[in-house]
Amino acid sequence: MASLLRWLGNLFLSRLRPLGRRSPRPSRAASPPRPARPCRAALMMMYSGSGYAGMQRQPNQPTVEGALLDCLLAGGHINAGQFAQPRQQLGFITASRTDSGVSALAQLVTLHHDLADPGALVRDLNSRLPDSFRVLDAVRVTKGFNSRYRVLNRTYAYYCPTFALCPDPLPSAYAYRIEPDRLRHLRYCLSRFPGTRNYFNFTCGRLLDDPSCARYIVNSWADEPFLYNGLEFVEIRIVGQSFMRHQIRKMIGLCIAVVRGQYEPSAFDAAFSAKRRLNVPRAPGLGLLLFDLNYAIYNREYAAKLGYPTLDWARFHRQRQEFLEQRLLPEIYAGEACAEGSMLSWLDWLAQNHLDSAAGEALD
Repeated sequence: MASLLRWLGNLFLSRLRPLGRRSPRPSRAASPPRPARPCRAALMMMYSGSGYAGMQRQPNQPTVEGALLDCLLAGGHINAGQFAQPRQQLGFITASRTDSGVSALAQLVTLHHDLADPGALVRDLNSRLPDSFRVLDAVRVTKGFNSRYRVLNRTYAYYCPTFALCPDPLPSAYAYRIEPDRLRHLRYCLSRFPGTRNYFNFTCGRLLDDPSCARYIVNSWADEPFLYNGLEFVEIRIVGQSFMRHQIRKMIGLCIAVVRGQYEPSAFDAAFSAKRRLNVPRAPGLGLLLFDLNYAIYNREYAAKLGYPTLDWARFHRQRQEFLEQRLLPEIYAGEACAEGSMLSWLDWLAQNHLDSAAGEALD
């Protein structure tokens, strides 16, 4: 018994930690730094659509999305796998898919990014992008935020040279000033759009009975004409929940054709009836730009209450106005003022076509 007790005592003592000696704690400095956790980020942007084949990335075509992804990759902000599959790996979503040649004073892209230093990200992207493409801000948004589906409505502006509305031969486009009655006629045509209507004849690639062709237009109007380098323009605004491909350009094209007297006013009813495919003319893309994105509900219900930055374009009024005046309007003017102007060429095409024509659409 004594030997058993002695053995147990020795075992107990051997397991005691020696006094005055402690196991060293692992150094925190030696641990690898924890990578920043990705969050949902939004890039607020503006750009000229000149030279781009639209927003969405396409093989062998310069696009707005392609230019942005190229700069994100070159700056080390995304990896090669994310660059190859941005939607699957980054949740990359754009608020609006602008057509070929269409510019934007307000465009929003959302993606997963750590956003460790938003200011550095904006500066780096702008150092790599051309001057015709600017990132205004990079902000954190809520986890499930979707730039396309969270927008309450979109506003497009179209800068139309007023000579396009005159059916009479003109000695000079610079000499024309729109008459009050013709401006009222344009505004009446634009008043035909607000509400929910079937826009099957204002897009392409949709079936006659496709319910997605029903679109809601909040408002549409024409501002007072203005002169730019001696050429008169009228700014048209169209506000809607969402738009299909070519929809706005066809809405503008139909208004021009009716105001010029080349189509009867009944063309609106015929186009909206969507009983068959009609050749609604598609106005040039040169004067069209995405003007505003309205995230009022998100700003009020989520950003303000949860402490996220608001998606408010008014914060960048000065930068956007300068970009419009110094970059976009000069491009529109240059495209219209030359002998083979965008609108002049399109008017020649319009003169040879009719609503029932199957001759196809004018080229961009």
